[in-house]
Amino acid sequence: MNIAEDFADYLETITGSTLGQDLFIGEAPSSNKVGDNIFWIVTSGGVKTLKAQTGEAIKAYTIDVYYRSTNYQGVYNVMQALEEELNCAGCVQIGSYDTIEVEAVTFPIDTDLDDEERKVGLLQANLTIYKDCPGNIS
Repeated sequence: MNIAEDFADYLETITGSTLGQDLFIGEAPSSNKVGDNIFWIVTSGGVKTLKAQTGEAIKAYTIDVYYRSTNYQGVYNVMQALEEELNCAGCVQIGSYDTIEVEAVTFPIDTDLDDEERKVGLLQANLTIYKDCPGNIS
């Protein structure tokens, strides 16, 4: 698994969403394919911030989490709860990564570009993670 898939797994557990149905990686499908209430995440490549004494890299990732719905207050509540969950000290463990630090901020809710009266919330999660070297690529 990669950081996007592991983060999606984490989101499934705290939001009750399901990858491929109402949670997506990379982009949101059109409303012809899925309902109004969906999450999607977009990740950046990791940036090495430090190197552990044993040689493994400590990396920083930025993950943008989007949520859309027709209900403004619902979007606000979901994004606020997610921000609080991610900022809770010691609460977040992302898959096989050791999570060193998580900082999350939300941005103002916007109207979806496709003009279907939906609102879109954005939360940006900055993760500092560590992972033991796997030893091989398969």
